[in-house]
Amino acid sequence: MLSPQASRGMMSEAEGKYCRENLAFLMHSVESLDPRMQGISEIEQIYFIGNEDFDLLYLTEKQTRELDNNQLEILGGYLETGRTVLIEIPIDDDLNQNFKELTDWGKEEFNLNFIDWDRLITDHLLKVHPFLFAIPPTVNYEPIELFLGGGMILIIGSLSKAWGINEHTLPRTEIRTAQEFGINLLYFAWYRRHQTQLLEVVYE
Repeated sequence: MLSPQASRGMMSEAEGKYCRENLAFLMHSVESLDPRMQGISEIEQIYFIGNEDFDLLYLTEKQTRELDNNQLEILGGYLETGRTVLIEIPIDDDLNQNFKELTDWGKEEFNLNFIDWDRLITDHLLKVHPFLFAIPPTVNYEPIELFLGGGMILIIGSLSKAWGINEHTLPRTEIRTAQEFGINLLYFAWYRRHQTQLLEVVYE
């Protein structure tokens, strides 16, 4: 999994450190919750140079608005080569406007059409592998919402905050459930890229 390089203006240093800590907690949970995924890479920072080796890129909604044209082109290349981009949208007063702008951005820049969780097929990987989810988890009394468009996943809510121990008010079961859901995201990203790579071999 990769996260953007904080020093390029996309995150403050404090925000970047907090984000990477939560992502690291998720990665550390993989070995105990699903040993089959051992060997998955640790958190790395991305510089948008186009040749990074990863399955899943995590962005905040704020970061998407700060990408320049060259970075957008590289991001499109990531999607075309089977990478998955996970974007988290905070629940605040601007949620509806931010969500609309983000889905419009995905359509205009990458020709993506998003569908919500309920419209995913029953046995979609995000719902069943390796953990079964009839609905996304709830974090701090706020239900998480998920929208999928090709290789881009939009998450409404503070899912990543529940991956770590920084949110001391969350019960252990809520953290564990959020981590399991995160592992489903990781597996989907790995599988999508793996299938893309297989198709590339077939058509060579």
